[in-house]
Amino acid sequence: MASTIILAAGGTGGHIFPAEAIATALTLKGHKVIFITDRAGRKFDRLPPSVQIMVLPMCRRKNSFIGMAKFGWGLLRSMYHVYRGYKMMKPSIVIGFGGYPAFPPVVVAQGLKIPTILHEQNAVLGQVNRILCKGVKHLALSFDNTQKVETKASVTVTGTPVRDVFYEFRETDYAVFDSNEKIHVLVTGGSQGAKVFSTVIPKAIAKLPEALKHRLSIIHQCPKGDVDSLSMAYKDAGVQAEVVDFIENMSEQISTAHLVIARAGASTLAELEIIGRPVILVPFPGAKDDHQWVNAQHIQQAKAGWCVRQHEFTSDYLANQLECLINDPKLLYDAAIKMKALGRTTSTEDIINLIETELNKDR
Repeated sequence: MASTIILAAGGTGGHIFPAEAIATALTLKGHKVIFITDRAGRKFDRLPPSVQIMVLPMCRRKNSFIGMAKFGWGLLRSMYHVYRGYKMMKPSIVIGFGGYPAFPPVVVAQGLKIPTILHEQNAVLGQVNRILCKGVKHLALSFDNTQKVETKASVTVTGTPVRDVFYEFRETDYAVFDSNEKIHVLVTGGSQGAKVFSTVIPKAIAKLPEALKHRLSIIHQCPKGDVDSLSMAYKDAGVQAEVVDFIENMSEQISTAHLVIARAGASTLAELEIIGRPVILVPFPGAKDDHQWVNAQHIQQAKAGWCVRQHEFTSDYLANQLECLINDPKLLYDAAIKMKALGRTTSTEDIINLIETELNKDR
């Protein structure tokens, strides 16, 4: 029997992308899905046409008196907005994927005795999920031994769902390169870009021997304001590069990459694990509870990639690392194999099973 299901996620790709994967799977099963986010989350819309979207009147949290007052007012307005919506929608269950915009939909559901499930993408339970997990039925985790988990809810390790398009490239083998072939490098700072990559990477490329430099083919996703200056920096360094502020076909770009340079957001790691590509990780130092560094240890301990603190990610470090890896392709191949072994191929199915098990309790 079809049910009305609410999915709620904060306004960054790390929260939105797993929710989109679940939304697609639920609609294929005939359920009515309503997706709740904020204005920032709306820009990532890759949802099936049948999914209804509710955009909350929330603003970003800022650490000033006025900023906190605006945030608090937006939170209250959002809770009222959600409450009125639920009275009309009559949802059977609400699933939160973290981020502040997930707070009103989940806490209102708990107040109305609607069953709730949370999914945590990172290796440290997020602040919003920490508050909400006391009253949920199930907590789905992406990592074994996730930190800061204190709940009486049923806990299941599911991994992080990725969109179906990534599974299409799971059987694409890593393309080992020889001494004459082009080497494809993908640089991605996540959905918000990473300014440090725009600064460091062209300088590192410029330090490489000419023979290696001319073999590189780079696609670099950066903040929108950096596109022109970064394109010029690569041109000055004498390397072939495509610079964009958003990569639409990320799954295809990952599959063709010999090496990825990235932040350590959970969705990025899950996508790399499904396709199986080696990575140099530079965790975002401002991540709450340093969760990106904790995420990255999962990769480094498996020898599926290399992890470096941002303050150590210098042009000298990267130039030396690139030269070492390019001159010994087996290092990259071995890391690619180990990365693919980490991929959880049943994450979406496992979360859908949690949802449907809870729905069936009321029937």
